[in-house]
Amino acid sequence: MVERSVSTRYYPVRGTTTAAIFAAIDANGLVETSGQRAVGVTSAEWKLTSGDVDVRAVPCVFPSLTVMLHLVVMLPRHETPDDLPADLRDRWERFVARVAAHEQRHVDIYLEGAKAMKAVMLRPATPVSAVPVLPATRTPGICARVPVPPETTPSII
Repeated sequence: MVERSVSTRYYPVRGTTTAAIFAAIDANGLVETSGQRAVGVTSAEWKLTSGDVDVRAVPCVFPSLTVMLHLVVMLPRHETPDDLPADLRDRWERFVARVAAHEQRHVDIYLEGAKAMKAVMLRPATPVSAVPVLPATRTPGICARVPVPPETTPSII
């Protein structure tokens, strides 16, 4: 199962001209972990839970797996949009919509990644060859739990 929560938070933007708005974003906006300024940011917190795993089972399998993904989208919000001239307010709304659409793509990428991660983790493991403990492979009635290639057995006996 993939559980997800997506929340949106806003940071305040002021200004009544394009230059003043972008100066406010530069001065008070977001900073990515790389130190680069950003207008919008999507952050993620992952958590994996599973049922009891039998570590003695070969291959090791998860009886169940839940991927929990908590996403937070940070976007700008003008504090007083009614104070903006009509043409600037329209441009501002289009700009914020484009930023939100861009961040939504990040949300989609995270969700696709969570589903892919779960699929890989639930995929049955491929058996691997192992050197048997002697004399397990030569003792009647005792079988190795993992297939051993024929070329390996003579070299260890």
